[in-house]
Amino acid sequence: MQRSIWILGLTGLVGSCAPTVWSKPGATESDFEQQKAQCEYQANLATPDNGLPTSTSDAVAQGISNGMRIGNLEQMCMRANGWTPEKAEPACNGPIKFTCTKSLDGSQSCVESRC
Repeated sequence: MQRSIWILGLTGLVGSCAPTVWSKPGATESDFEQQKAQCEYQANLATPDNGLPTSTSDAVAQGISNGMRIGNLEQMCMRANGWTPEKAEPACNGPIKFTCTKSLDGSQSCVESRC
């Protein structure tokens, strides 16, 4: 439980600095949410549990290391499943929103943003 809190806290902190916007031609919001959840799950399974840290500094170091590893694994998974990261707007503290657009050829592209 403590490990999850550290990872979520640090992932949120790092992630809020530069949110990733993902796109995939033809994808729907449901496709994105499903793929994102699957990649998050797989990344967490692939990250070893090093046990409870013995000090606060060990906890911080372990949380940063695990958070970075999970983030990298999530990105690799999204790319492997056809999603492309795009440059995001500068970070803000706004709510996460998901926008889908249809091109002239009928394909749909969805992106996640924070502003």
